[in-house]
Order: sequence, then C-alpha cells, then structure tokens
Amino acid sequence: MKIEKIDHILSSDEDASLVVSLLIHRIGDELSTMSTTCRNVENALGIVIGSPENPVDQSIIAIQGLDRLRQTLEDLARLSRIISRTKTLTTITIPTHEVSKAVVLTGLVERLTRSKSYRSKDGNDEQDVIWV
Repeated sequence: MKIEKIDHILSSDEDASLVVSLLIHRIGDELSTMSTTCRNVENALGIVIGSPENPVDQSIIAIQGLDRLRQTLEDLARLSRIISRTKTLTTITIPTHEVSKAVVLTGLVERLTRSKSYRSKDGNDEQDVIWV
C-alpha cells in the first residue's frame, strides 16, 4: 500500500529551519495525543462491547491490541521529550520543507513546523480527520 500526500501545501519559506530538539518535543506531544485517543477508543469499545466476562467474540482479542498501542505511544512520547532536552540537539536544525516532504498529514506538518509554540484553548488541534 502506497501512502501519498493529498493537497499538501509546501511552506513558502524554503529557507526556514526548525531546531531538532523542538521537533522531537513536538513529536512527543503528537504521540501523547495519539495515546489519549487510543485510551478514549478503548474506553468507548469497552462500553459498547459489554462486560469482559461475556466477550462478544474473538474480535475482543484484536481490540486489546489498542492497549499495547497506547502504552507504546505513551512510552515513545516520554522518550521523545527526554531526547528533546539533550543539549546538543538545541544547536542542530532541520529545514522545515524536509519535514513537509516527509509527513503526509497537512495538519501534522503545521503543528510540527509552526514558528510559535501554542496549544488551542480546547486542546483540539485536529485538522487531519473529519469524523462522520
């Protein structure tokens, strides 16, 4: 399966760069947000499926994979934040257009490469998925 970018807008400033430690910290933030989403899905599925004493079928075993996914995301988020505090990474930069070329989701590119560090008031920066 090939994944390609859809309607991706490249940054107008080809010379812009990003400190690697900040990029790694922002990756940690994204991983943390993903783990929260996994936890919410786990909780919602638990309510929908019913009590663990009476599983619906074998699909419950597959759904339990969300727990490992969430825990892995949480660990990677913590590790990214630790790595981002490494002094030598504060002197290394990466061109933002390289990040733009590597990342498929436009909203994620914007969150990773923005010039200022901010968080929306409601904590919902989701721009990549439209829930139906």
